[in-house]
Amino acid sequence: MADNDVTPEPLVIPERKIPWPTTISAEALQMSQFLYGLPRTPEPPGTDAAAWARMLKDSAPTTPEQILGTAMGTVGGVRTQRMLPVSEVTVGEVTVFTAPSPHDDAADDRVLFALHGGGWTDGGGEVSRAAASLVATTYGLPAWVVDYRMPPEHPYPAALDDCVAAYRELLTSRDASRIAVFGMSAGGNLAAALMLRLAAEGVPLPAALLLNSPAVDLTGQGDTVETHRLGDTIPSGRLTERARLYAGGHDVTDPGLSPLFGDVSVFPPTTLITGTRDVLQSDTVRLHRALREAGVRAELHVFEGAPHGLFAGQAPEDREAARELTAFVDEHIPLHGFEQRDMAFYLNLFAPMLERQKAMRNSQLQEVDVPPGALLFLGDSITEQGLWSEWFAGSPVANRGVGGERSDEVLKRTGRELNSPAAVSLLIGTNDLTAEVAEDEIVANVDAILSLVRDRAGDVPIVVSSVMPRTAELRQRIESLNARYHELAAKHGAAFLDLWRVLATDEGAIKQEFSLDELHLTGPGYAAWVELLRPELVGSLTDASVSDAL
Repeated sequence: MADNDVTPEPLVIPERKIPWPTTISAEALQMSQFLYGLPRTPEPPGTDAAAWARMLKDSAPTTPEQILGTAMGTVGGVRTQRMLPVSEVTVGEVTVFTAPSPHDDAADDRVLFALHGGGWTDGGGEVSRAAASLVATTYGLPAWVVDYRMPPEHPYPAALDDCVAAYRELLTSRDASRIAVFGMSAGGNLAAALMLRLAAEGVPLPAALLLNSPAVDLTGQGDTVETHRLGDTIPSGRLTERARLYAGGHDVTDPGLSPLFGDVSVFPPTTLITGTRDVLQSDTVRLHRALREAGVRAELHVFEGAPHGLFAGQAPEDREAARELTAFVDEHIPLHGFEQRDMAFYLNLFAPMLERQKAMRNSQLQEVDVPPGALLFLGDSITEQGLWSEWFAGSPVANRGVGGERSDEVLKRTGRELNSPAAVSLLIGTNDLTAEVAEDEIVANVDAILSLVRDRAGDVPIVVSSVMPRTAELRQRIESLNARYHELAAKHGAAFLDLWRVLATDEGAIKQEFSLDELHLTGPGYAAWVELLRPELVGSLTDASVSDAL
């Protein structure tokens, strides 16, 4: 509240209908409708411990599918067919479930120390066990999931004490510089409070902190606690009663319960995730601002139309959020090869390039409609770091390349990228080749993408780029695929852009002056590509303003 004696009258908003967002993926929309349609059973008051004990016993997940579903909702996990072996570590009164690297990398000494959500009452036991595998497979590194004690039997500070004890145990085998801490919802509350406790006790803090919609103000003062009160899948009243149960009579302004009121300047680099329909959006945003004001490096990612905890691991947006968190860990805790002082040196050396690439990647991962009249660059990781807005200065540009995507994945999201573009440039196939995808399958996918572009975008100019030169060993496969791409371009009335005549050596690799490692273009390499592409677009565009800008 502002520092004055005036209490203004509350804003009264008449009953209204809120349409479903059209700017999210089909999977996200379907999951939102499902989540909002679940019965909103009233929960007991936070002061009635006995009623809570009965309700939690009756509602506990029992089947493997229920356990996995609950785990996904408490750690932001993405559904996978692969379940990793899970081990147990006992620390005092708490069990920690551990899972190895999903990449079969025994040398990966990093750990994601994860604190599950679930309103401080759900997510323990077998759910935590399943969560350990989910955390490792979703975020790509070894995991520790703390099965902390929960109310009503164990109110505050039991859960936080358990997290501190488990973290201290982890430090006996890992340096703090190799640890990232993750928390979601109530787990985000615990993760943030853990930073304050560790700093107060003189314990080394982790190298990175990852928070998904953390509950960091249990007083309920956040604006979206009211504005999203009925618009989220979790009504704010439920969070209020659960917070009261967890607090167990303690003052909720205590930073151990509401970390937002603590000295957040001690936090390590932090990334935060929320959604535009998240009841805890204000908690997340306010913590982000507090961290920035305290001089802590902090990122904030807000997902369109997303309720609390995003879309239960079922939508592309959930996978994007996981990629953002993984990239943050990779940035602050490199996998192998450098001591910390060496990595700091290289990060400083390449900081300007990394920041530009990161900004471009963030833009690409926002799956929104491309503005009408934009030049759409669609493809895989080769398009990801191209600074199109610089090379096509003054013209509307929408670069939608996402690192690591194969042709089948590009096909799945192509429809959401089209909204009356002025032209479309397609570059695809490099990830398919390195993933050993069969040529016929690649061609079928690209054919389907081009058909979809024609169906959705009409007669706009399309440029199909040849597959990028790679290592010389791939020359024969790339030449064969490029010949078929040329045929597809003719079939769909598109121009074919042969990148090899400028970028390739006689052996079929990228020329050294254009490449960092014979796989990835440097700035001059991108510039050479753009100079080839520009006349293909200019010669076919009918939009005079865009053509002039090119």
